[in-house]
Amino acid sequence: MSGNNEPRKIPQHLQARIRATIRRCPGISSPSQLFDEIRHQVENGVFQHLEILHAVNICLKLIRENRWTTPWDYAQKQVA
Repeated sequence: MSGNNEPRKIPQHLQARIRATIRRCPGISSPSQLFDEIRHQVENGVFQHLEILHAVNICLKLIRENRWTTPWDYAQKQVA
């Protein structure tokens, strides 16, 4: 991660890839919430120390394998 103070953001082309993968996976009840969870984890969560592409690939693999769970810090943010 660079040393600048700009917030970390997922590029548009990767956002499109995330949304496309979510659409292809059956049984997802809230695609927009899942996208927000992924964005949160990549930009501010547990994957923020990784390169963005690597972090996105990990998230997408977890989704494809049906192993993704709502991050605890995301769930806490929604309750507050």
